Amino acid sequence: MFVLLLCVLLLTCMSAVGETDPQSLYDQGKEAYEQEDDAAAYESFLSAAEGGLAQAQQMLGELYFNDNGTAQSLEKAAECLRLAADQGNPDAQIVLEELGLGIE
Repeated sequence: MFVLLLCVLLLTCMSAVGETDPQSLYDQGKEAYEQEDDAAAYESFLSAAEGGLAQAQQMLGELYFNDNGTAQSLEKAAECLRLAADQGNPDAQIVLEELGLGIE
């Protein structure tokens, strides 16, 4: 019984620390972005993008491009957008095309 209680307590604490699932991190980033908290959006999108989520890579690329929540870096923007576009993200493909860096 004590072990079961300890496991439940541990799981509760782990979930309270925060989500590590890329989709959950993306959702947190999107909420922060909509509230114009660019620094928090950047952190969440960065973590989700590192998890391979194309939508997060696309949003991270746009943050780098627009100098939102991080220093502007056209190189990093293109890199993130390319990763998302290679996974079939249509928004990233459109932005790359607009920048003249479309998929070849």
